[in-house]
Amino acid sequence: MKKPILVLTALVSLFLAGCPTSNLYPLYTDKDADLDPALVGTWAEKGDSPKNGNARFEKGSGNSYTMIVSDPTAGATDKYEVHLVRLGGNLFADICFSSRTRKDAEQYEDMPFGMIPLHTIVKILVTGDDLAWSTMEDDPITKNHATSGPPLAYLDANGNGVVVTSATDALRRYVTAHGTDGFSNVVHWQRVH
Repeated sequence: MKKPILVLTALVSLFLAGCPTSNLYPLYTDKDADLDPALVGTWAEKGDSPKNGNARFEKGSGNSYTMIVSDPTAGATDKYEVHLVRLGGNLFADICFSSRTRKDAEQYEDMPFGMIPLHTIVKILVTGDDLAWSTMEDDPITKNHATSGPPLAYLDANGNGVVVTSATDALRRYVTAHGTDGFSNVVHWQRVH
């Protein structure tokens, strides 16, 4: 799989954290979508300049947020719809691609992660000006499928990642049970605005 050309701080953090899964179904339900006002603001990976790219969270409609990821170098801005849900004592973000805006439509571009409207599940913890972020990973899903417990149904995209095909209820049970061992190492972002 070709690495994206864009140097989006938020997306680089996701890719460096491991190999995130995609999900056909959302983790949240309309009844339990949660809000965390501390998430609103602009974030950049710790130690990196926000001028290299950042992720901005804004309150959306209802119980949603909009995550706007910008890459000034490539002139691209991607928008994602985000819903939060608390399960098993953890806060999870369900992220789904919405749209892309380019400054120069003639530039070559790779597709951003999530361009096909699949859900990416991320465990988050906001503490003051620190946003700890880890992605749901494919290795634990494939290993759990082969060993024990009620496994998640998934499709292997020929070495290009895993797409979980289990419905929301099964996904919620898995995330609750594997809130620690089913996720990547934590990446820290810092609030810049």
